[in-house]
Amino acid sequence: MTNFDKRLLAVYLLPFILFAAVVLTIYFNYGAEWDFIAHYLNAEALDSSNFLTALLPLSHGTSIYDSIVMGKGIYFEAYRAPLSYVMMAVAIVASGKYAIPVYLAVVAAAFAAVSYYVSRAFKINPLLFAALIVSPYVIVFSSLFDSEELLSFVALIGTLALLRKGRWEAGLLFGLASLSKYTSLIFIPMLLLLGKPKKVAYAYAAFFIVTLPWMLFNYYAFGNPLYTYLAAINVAREASLQGGISLQALTIVFAFFIPALVALFVINATSWKRLRVIELLRRGGRDIGSMIIALFVGLSLVEFLILGLHNSTFDQARYAYPLYIGLALAIAYAIERSGTANVKIGRFVASKAGVAAAILISFSVLSICLTAVAPYTLPHFDISFADASNSALYSSAAMSLRDLNISNCVVISNAWVYMRYEGINAFSPFAYNATILRYPALIFANVGVNKSSVELINITRSYSYTGYSIYLPGNFLCAGK
Repeated sequence: MTNFDKRLLAVYLLPFILFAAVVLTIYFNYGAEWDFIAHYLNAEALDSSNFLTALLPLSHGTSIYDSIVMGKGIYFEAYRAPLSYVMMAVAIVASGKYAIPVYLAVVAAAFAAVSYYVSRAFKINPLLFAALIVSPYVIVFSSLFDSEELLSFVALIGTLALLRKGRWEAGLLFGLASLSKYTSLIFIPMLLLLGKPKKVAYAYAAFFIVTLPWMLFNYYAFGNPLYTYLAAINVAREASLQGGISLQALTIVFAFFIPALVALFVINATSWKRLRVIELLRRGGRDIGSMIIALFVGLSLVEFLILGLHNSTFDQARYAYPLYIGLALAIAYAIERSGTANVKIGRFVASKAGVAAAILISFSVLSICLTAVAPYTLPHFDISFADASNSALYSSAAMSLRDLNISNCVVISNAWVYMRYEGINAFSPFAYNATILRYPALIFANVGVNKSSVELINITRSYSYTGYSIYLPGNFLCAGK
């Protein structure tokens, strides 16, 4: 089955082409979620002539609002991992208003390339791996909810491939993975799997070289080489919700693997003695591919539990992408090595029937993706702050707050960033709540930068306007910030 006919390369690319088409369709029709937009705004800030001077106040603290710049035409969240917004900044310079589609196309192309590379590195048929790695989950949760997650997704896959090939360059890609999303740092022990001390040393040196420029920037801009890392930790601690592991989140992430697990069972149903997964477990350390996958899945599970126990169902599903990668690779590896001769899958995949099946499956995935988007419809709004700051809707809301003599109060809003550009002391519902802390709330209908809702309980006065409403709890606090 590992003999991949390069004439089938077009079939292999089809799921990734559909992936790019679906992601771009969602973007052009629905827009993107707030975390994705925040990276774009960081990219716009990088292109500003007064970027460095605007960062000076941030060196005084690393809490969620101490690490955000607002004003002088700049919005910048220092706790975001830098790689995605640096890439977007380059795309803005190169392609202007088409920066995000260009960014998405580049990452989708990289996704296809590294998926092919990792399948060859682990001696898995690329068609099999493509069928498992491209799914509604990846499209919906890892692409437009937060730009850094798909980029980290791609870099981690490439790192696994280089580890399997015993290449010290794994340190380079792992460095990019850590600059894509800081939580990727949990996988740093995996470079030890290169075995030979010289390769391990080269890999860690490569990782250090890749991340050094960012630490130097941290030192120059904030006076601390680890400032943004510390800010990210503080933001996660301050903004997270207490809870447990959600069965719904696990279903969202892993339901797509059920057909593959059934296929693995069917392949071995007539000859369980030939199930080579058990053989691989017995051989233990002699199979480096199994070791890499097992360690990656283990560390992914630890990361998921650490983050998941303190986050909502939605965020648990988002943060589970490393575990998704590990299980996709594990299932493909198991299918490849467990009794495939019984049903001659290799011949089938290379046959006309196999090509037809691959095409049909790909289009089925496309239809699933289009329907899967429905429960997670993204707010559609322009990401240009030049437009947002001049929006009649936001200006009208600011005027309404002034008419009510609360424009100098802390206001909770689902469009808090936009209102900041109108001179309003607005904050995210993540850190404040009108019910608990009794702050006024400004809620927009069908627009805004995030979906976090304010619990409107014990509201004594409300004012409805076209497109937005203002709510005042009893004995509300008019506090400054």
